[in-house]
Amino acid sequence: MYDRLDRDARRVFNQRAREAVLNYAYSQSLLQNAGMSWIRNILNNLSVNLDSQPLNGLRGKLSGITAVIVGAGPSLEKDIEVLKKLRNHALIIAAGTSIQSLLHFGIEPHLVVSIDGGVPNYNAFSHLNLDEIPMLYTPQLEYRIIEKKTDNLIHAFFTNDMITQVLMGVTQEEAVFASTHSVTGTAIQAAIFMGCEHVVFTGQDLSYPTKSVYAVGAKHVDEGHHTYIHSLATLQIENVHGGVNQTTESMLLTLRDIEDLLAKYPTLRFTNSSSLGARIENTVFRPLVEIEAELQSNKLKPLFF
Repeated sequence: MYDRLDRDARRVFNQRAREAVLNYAYSQSLLQNAGMSWIRNILNNLSVNLDSQPLNGLRGKLSGITAVIVGAGPSLEKDIEVLKKLRNHALIIAAGTSIQSLLHFGIEPHLVVSIDGGVPNYNAFSHLNLDEIPMLYTPQLEYRIIEKKTDNLIHAFFTNDMITQVLMGVTQEEAVFASTHSVTGTAIQAAIFMGCEHVVFTGQDLSYPTKSVYAVGAKHVDEGHHTYIHSLATLQIENVHGGVNQTTESMLLTLRDIEDLLAKYPTLRFTNSSSLGARIENTVFRPLVEIEAELQSNKLKPLFF
């Protein structure tokens, strides 16, 4: 009967209901497997919270500056040369483990954002020297990543981190963000909080367009991980060129999560420049070289951030 009334509406409802069930299952599994390590990290990072700078000091300070949020997807390699030029014209934010690939290609971002409390994230950062690069973290972050980093640390909090909110006496003046499925969601909220009205994505494939899972430079996973991920990638998602990319249920949920987050900011501008990535709703696809040309007149000092 519902198909006769409105087949398209029924299909949309069916899809969203399925995603809601998967989100619940994903969250429960994550809490069961990582909940105790998150608490360990939160408690170990309390002293770092007291010594680091709160992000609320940067509220609205970057108005008029475009933010480029860099992911670790394989398409990042195609935009590296353009990204090198963009560093003088836009705020370059490395989302999580993409910092490995950026440094591999000789690009030092203005800001690194990291939130993952797992050992693989520690493996990604353990061999890097980030003393001179500002890092934004949330207290769930694997504590060993920042226990010896004394400078250029900035913190923000998640709405569902009640432990930190109570122990730190968090107020409405603080930067408190919604917890999302990926570090990209945190980076988006941070850029908006700092006043950026145009956010550009590169290397944010949010699917698996090639045989590689990550761009060159990623050292925290082995070839077996790539094979395992591709064995799970049995779904298809539309890419920026109208074709299809393989994806997993987990990555599809991450994509939908980001799309839902962007929908909350209808007055802001979001550009998808990931040349091999999935199509992201609430964004416009434009090659990164066009963004670089657009921002030529916007000159930033090397240490502006």
